[in-house]
This record gives sequence, structure tokens and C-alpha cells, in this order.
Amino acid sequence: MADSGSDSDSNSIPEEQQEICDAVRAFDVEALRRCLAAGVDPNLREPRSKFPLLYYAILWGSGVRPERTIQARLACISMLLEAGASVDLGPEGTDGRTPLHYIASYKTPSYQAVIALLIKSGADVNTTYFGGSVLETAAMSGVAATVKKLITAGAVGLDRALVKAIAKGNQRTYAPLMRAGAAIPLSSSTFCEKIRIAGGFKAYENAHRQRLVAIFAPKFPHLPADMLGRVLEFVFDVGGH
Repeated sequence: MADSGSDSDSNSIPEEQQEICDAVRAFDVEALRRCLAAGVDPNLREPRSKFPLLYYAILWGSGVRPERTIQARLACISMLLEAGASVDLGPEGTDGRTPLHYIASYKTPSYQAVIALLIKSGADVNTTYFGGSVLETAAMSGVAATVKKLITAGAVGLDRALVKAIAKGNQRTYAPLMRAGAAIPLSSSTFCEKIRIAGGFKAYENAHRQRLVAIFAPKFPHLPADMLGRVLEFVFDVGGH
């Protein structure tokens, strides 16, 4: 979301609305607190764009070093939600696209905290936008961490999400989907064919883990094989290659 508008535009906007919009875009937590305490609606839409305040808190400046603003961004998001902002309220005319749906494709690591906060706050993990689910968006974008969070939160439609991920060639998201039970489509990638030949994802994952253990066991002779296997899961994408 890029900056837009001019000083002349702001003259036609009520002062209290302009103040809270400015506070959110500046990630000014104290100014936002004052505006909300004064009774400004946390579900207010920015008058020109018709985007809700929560959208601005989540997306404003997201394309420029978002890690620099993540803590203040999270504080503003939390404050709006605690004040009653709807976690699923989208912009006007977007046919139901929620904030979670919008950022499910974000690959910036710092945004995982935003996604986790929205899910914790009750965001609908099964909402659709023009027929596409949040899980499909994350799977097609190759964001494995988001796929895992959505599945843990109860996202459904794993089979379809896997098909979409395969179509985009985003192998990074295959493993979490198959680990959760997604069926391998008949027409799929070479990687999926290897899994089918192995007898399913669990068998393929176990074989991959055993190969890694065989490689690293000589370097850690005092570590039991099962413990070494668990350690390697934190280092390698076991079953994901």
C-alpha cells in the first residue's frame, strides 16, 4: 500500500478522522490511543480509499523494510482489535477479501507475527475471495510458515491447496500440506511422484530422515538416532525435498 493523496485532500475530511488515519499510518501508538479514547470508531474507513483502519495498520509501508516498523505495527493492530475493530472487515468493493487473505502471500518473515495475531484474534481462516481460499493463497505463494499456521488454526481444503501449489511449482508448501493429509493429485510433479512411489508422504518423510541420520550419525556418535532425527527436523525441511 503506497502513500497517496495531498494536503488539500485532507481539508475535506473531519479532523478526528484525519487524526486517527494519520496516527495509524505513522504507527503512532499514543496518538492512536488518544483518538480511540475520544470515541473514534475503530472500524472507520479512510474516507478516500475506503480501506478500514485495520488494513492501514497491517499494510501501510509493508513494501519498505517492514521489519523496522513491526513492533509499532503490531501494537497498533492490537489496539484497534481490542477497541472493537473487526478482524475480517475488508475494503469496500473487494468481494470479501479480508486482511488475513490479503497478507497470506507475504513472504517477509516479520509478517508471521501479524498473521499469528490475526488468527489469534479470530480471523476466519476459511474465507474465500473470488473462490480462492486463504490457504490456497499461501500455498501458491510458497509461504510454508503461513500454511502451517492456517492448518493448525483449522483451515480446510488441503487437497485443492496442494493442487494450486503444484501448479505454481512452490514445492516449499507441499510438505506441510501432505503432512496434514492432503492427497497427492494423479497429475503432479516429479517430487510428488517420488512420494507416491515411496508409499505416501509419511514413508517418504521417514526415509528422508533416515538418510540424514546416516549422514550425521558419525559426527554425533553419542546422540541416539531417534534424538538426532528430531534435531535434524529443526535444521532441515525433512520430507520437503
